[in-house]
Amino acid sequence: MAIVNPLGAAVSTPRSGWVLLRGAIGQRRGILIRGFASACVWSAFKLSVPLLVKFAIDHGIAKNSLTTSTVIAVLIGVAGICQGVFAGVRRSYAMRLGYQVETDLRERLFNHLQRLHFSFHDQAQTGQLLSRSATDVQAVSE
Repeated sequence: MAIVNPLGAAVSTPRSGWVLLRGAIGQRRGILIRGFASACVWSAFKLSVPLLVKFAIDHGIAKNSLTTSTVIAVLIGVAGICQGVFAGVRRSYAMRLGYQVETDLRERLFNHLQRLHFSFHDQAQTGQLLSRSATDVQAVSE
């Protein structure tokens, strides 16, 4: 059931907004999957550091083994570098997906506004249309 605003135009229900967003994201499954995979790898490296520290304490420091402590320190450094790299990759995919979805939604909104009857544009305030469209798309993007 569509809701009607004071200007007489149909307003979509909240559920249809999720359908629209899912459709926009669904077109970019590859970016979403690669972003999710990089987030999983990032999480694995992030979780590995405390485990390596535990191992270093149990087997390196407790047994007074300098070799084990050195190897684990190097592994912690490598895990930190990999964590930083995959954090950047994860954010890159997330930002790319967000910008592409935002662009798609802006284009769809513009095309919708172009298809509306002239009487709608005669009654609607231009500044309010611009403000609401910019604010709504930005809210979805965030």
